[in-house]
Amino acid sequence: MYLFIYIYMVGLLSSEYICMK
Repeated sequence: MYLFIYIYMVGLLSSEYICMK
């Protein structure tokens, strides 16, 4: 459960980082 949330948050942050660049 926590692993799924961790992956979801990492994906969200990485997608925002890619959009910013």
